[in-house]
Amino acid sequence: MNVLERLAHPVVRDLAWAVFSDDLILAGSIGSAQHSLHSCGLSKLTPARKAWLLELDQSPEALLDQVRAARDQRLGLYFESLWHFFLDSDPAAELLAHNLPVREGGRTVGEFDCLYHCRNSGQVVHLELAVKFYLYTGAESGGTGDGRADWLGPGRRDRLDRKLDHLATRQTRLADESAARRLLESRGLMPARREVVVKGRLFRRPDQPCLPPPGFNPAQALLSWGSPDTLTVQLADKHAKYTRVLPRQCWLSPLQLSEAPLSGLLPPEGQDRCAALQTQLAGSNRPVLVASLDSEYRELQRFFVAPTGWPGDANR
Repeated sequence: MNVLERLAHPVVRDLAWAVFSDDLILAGSIGSAQHSLHSCGLSKLTPARKAWLLELDQSPEALLDQVRAARDQRLGLYFESLWHFFLDSDPAAELLAHNLPVREGGRTVGEFDCLYHCRNSGQVVHLELAVKFYLYTGAESGGTGDGRADWLGPGRRDRLDRKLDHLATRQTRLADESAARRLLESRGLMPARREVVVKGRLFRRPDQPCLPPPGFNPAQALLSWGSPDTLTVQLADKHAKYTRVLPRQCWLSPLQLSEAPLSGLLPPEGQDRCAALQTQLAGSNRPVLVASLDSEYRELQRFFVAPTGWPGDANR
C-alpha cells in the first residue's frame, strides 16, 4: 500500500500528491542550455517524510488553518499553499518568502512563487510551481507546428506550449530583472538555483492517435477524455460501482471517500450514466472531470467528459 492510500484526510493526501507525486513535465525540458532548470531537490519521499505525513494525517489542524482560504479559490493557489506548508515544515528547508511581488514604476513586473534556503546545499533557491490539466485536441490543432500547442486546458484559455514558454522565459527568470535583483539583494535573497515543478495530468481521446508532448514524464500515464456516449463504452470497468463528477477542489489526489457521499454519485455504467453525464453538461461549454469509484468509494480512474463540439475553434 502506498502512502496516499494510507492517508485518510483529503487535504493531507493532496499535500502528499502535490509534493511527492511524479512531475507531469520534466524540469530539464523546460529550461535551456543557457538557463538550466532543475526539479525540486526536496521532493523525495524519504522514510522521515512518510512518518511526517502519517503523523499530520492524525492531527491536520495546522495544515488546514494554512490552506483554508486558498482551497476556496483557484486550484493553483491551493496547490501553492500546500507547497508553502511543506517548505515551512521540512527540516531540510527554510521558507524565506512566497508570492513575493516585484514592482517597478507603479506596475507589477512579476511574483516569486517561493524562495527558500536549502539546508542540504546551503543555497537560496527560486522555485516556481504549476498544476495543470490539458486535453489533446489533435495533431496540428494548435496551428504552430509545436506539438505542445495541441494540448488545451478545459477552459480553452490555457495551452501547454504557452504555459511552458512563460515558465521558461518569464517566471523562472524573474530574478534577472533589474527591479527583482534590487529587491532580492536588499533582502539577501538572491537565488543560486532555479527549480520548477509542474504537476497535473494529460488526457487524450481513446480513439485518436497521440504522441505525448516533448518533456512529458514517462512515469506518468495519458488519461482519457471524450463525450458521454463514447466513454460509456470505452471506459467500462467491471470493478466500478459508482461515478462522480469531481469539483475542482478534488482534482489533485485520487479520491478516497470514507463513506457514501450524500449527493453527487452518478449511475456507474450504461445508458443511465450517459444520460446523467449529459445532464451535467447541459448548458456548459467546458468538460467536467469524472472519477469512477469501487465499492469502497476509492477512485479507480478519472477522465474528462466534454460537451458536443468541444473545443470548437478555440485553438485556431
